[in-house]
Amino acid sequence: MDASFDDDGIPIQTGEVVPSTGEVADEHTFKILVATDNHLGYCDNNPARESDSFDTFEEILKLAVDNDVDFVLLGGDLFHENKPRPNVLRKTTELLQKYCLGSKPVSFQYVGNPERDFPNADEPEVNYYNPNINIALPVFTIHGNHDDPIGHTKTSAVDHLAAAKLVNHFGQWDNLNNIEVSPVLLTKGETKLALYGLGHLKDDRLNRLMHDKKITFIGPEEDRKAWFNLFVLHQNRVKHGPKNYIPENYVPGYMDLVVWGHEHECRIHQELAEGLVNTYICQPGSSVATSLCHGEAVEKHVALLKINRRMFRIEKLKLQTVRPFVMRDITAKEILERCPKNAGPKERSRHMEKYMENLVTSLIQDADDLLTGHPKQPTIPLVRVRVFHDDVEDTFNPIRFSQKFVDKVANDDIIMFKKTPVKREDGAEIDAHEIGVLMMQHDEDDLEGHVETIVENYFTQARNKGETNSLLEVLSERGLSEAVKSAVDKEDYQAISVVVESQIEKVIEYLIKKNVTEDSVEDELEEFRQRRNNMSDQEKKEVDEMLSQRKPKKTKPSNGGSDGEESFENGNNEDGDSPIEVLDDEDDAPSTSRSRGARGASRARGATRGRGRGRGKNAASDDTSPPAPSSRGRGRASASGSRSKNAKETSSRGKSLVQTTLTARRSPRKASQAMVFDDSD
Repeated sequence: MDASFDDDGIPIQTGEVVPSTGEVADEHTFKILVATDNHLGYCDNNPARESDSFDTFEEILKLAVDNDVDFVLLGGDLFHENKPRPNVLRKTTELLQKYCLGSKPVSFQYVGNPERDFPNADEPEVNYYNPNINIALPVFTIHGNHDDPIGHTKTSAVDHLAAAKLVNHFGQWDNLNNIEVSPVLLTKGETKLALYGLGHLKDDRLNRLMHDKKITFIGPEEDRKAWFNLFVLHQNRVKHGPKNYIPENYVPGYMDLVVWGHEHECRIHQELAEGLVNTYICQPGSSVATSLCHGEAVEKHVALLKINRRMFRIEKLKLQTVRPFVMRDITAKEILERCPKNAGPKERSRHMEKYMENLVTSLIQDADDLLTGHPKQPTIPLVRVRVFHDDVEDTFNPIRFSQKFVDKVANDDIIMFKKTPVKREDGAEIDAHEIGVLMMQHDEDDLEGHVETIVENYFTQARNKGETNSLLEVLSERGLSEAVKSAVDKEDYQAISVVVESQIEKVIEYLIKKNVTEDSVEDELEEFRQRRNNMSDQEKKEVDEMLSQRKPKKTKPSNGGSDGEESFENGNNEDGDSPIEVLDDEDDAPSTSRSRGARGASRARGATRGRGRGRGKNAASDDTSPPAPSSRGRGRASASGSRSKNAKETSSRGKSLVQTTLTARRSPRKASQAMVFDDSD
């Protein structure tokens, strides 16, 4: 595309010659407000921050009305949770009704196929064509990883709003092997807009599908060059692993502009896609900070996109209601330079704490410069200081420290201590800025949605170090990691038990087929494990399909528990099995465990979660779960409480072998004890 500039110096990108004046005719110009990652409901259990996401989302809708846009385009993660609380749904519905309903006529036409574009609706249609509801401001949105479809019906929280005719949910898919992406076709005067959308998929899966050319983009039937091609997706843009991202050059080269959701750093102005000639990327970023990292500290904007025939222009609109956020990286070495060389650990720690107190006070003052004067902007800032140290003695209690700023800082985790990375290969010192950049690649506060990598790395490292007590014998690392990810990211607390039961059944079927004996069971198990590891990609695909297509069981909250936790009734769960017995590490006294996922659910709800990110130790407990990556050791549980259907149908000799298979044979305790997650702090 050739580049030209309007009277304000704003670049105009075009696929054809731009008139020298840069003027466009309103009757042919689409005006679109573009935003992504609104995360409505984030921190809804924190009275001080529960309104942040809603206040900014209301500002976005008001900007759309004030700028008289044709429609709002959202790039996924409208909601922060897969199953938003009723209060979150109510607030969202009220805001959409307030700003999207009205008598103003919609000035553009929909000329697509509603059954193809909105397949999840009982009566597919674009909402502003419905005669029973007056839509003045249409909203088009895809789903993200936080509000992605679940269950065999593949229903997203966004579909609740679509059913109420408040939004148009497009970019849905139903076949994970071959995906067809067809555009929503819109016209305004002589401008033809082909709006492509692809709701979130797991990055490695989408990476593989794109690489294998199993994603088909279906263009308009008429000349594709007559249409402005706009593509919206919600994936990793930053490389987090060999396949845990989407390379920019995987996007079809005929796309004129890509709206890239999921990445929270605001990079609003168009950037030429790497490896492509005529494709530009707009990354609006999030409208609310969900993790305390450098990317979230960048000023937040939304885009006012104007499209006229084959030209487009992006104007950035700064958001005025965002809570101020300041962040600083520093090394302990810098802080201790003025501390006496012969000072003891306590004196050094006091010096560190005093220095940090002055630094945080200074950062709070810096945050005042970020205040816009908007009446709904919070005035108490978010503050994060990352301290990189070489010696743990050069630290102090960060929780106690944060108590000094209870009424001055909105978050209670101001200080984060990090072990200083090794020096560069040339042996040169690394300053705080370089350390911060290096840690961006591995910091749990900056990574997105890779709890599965944490789990896999835990077992891989244990195998490499020969730590036999930390290895899996029956379950697979890939299957377990995907189940933990689903439990943490989507709060699907049945995922672990579903995957565990499925894998146990496969092991049992294999052992019975092999007609193993007590002497050969371990060798056969090892052979089966190696075969399964060699087919890890195929297994991951099977786990993905099993979790996405299954129908979740109905759950009931236990007494005093939070929504979504399962509870036992009359001593049994829904399958009729008895609660498992957990043996305490101290006295081996059996005690009844909570139902599947209940403990993990209550802990996960209390944790502050970033963008699809989680902690392995928050994974749901299960009666047959393997050890999780935890620094607090492992508990033990009896395996007798849960038996698969296949095991019950075997002979008594087969049952004995299965029981032997499922035991933690390396434990010095009873041979019938299997490993479970430890929920201790």
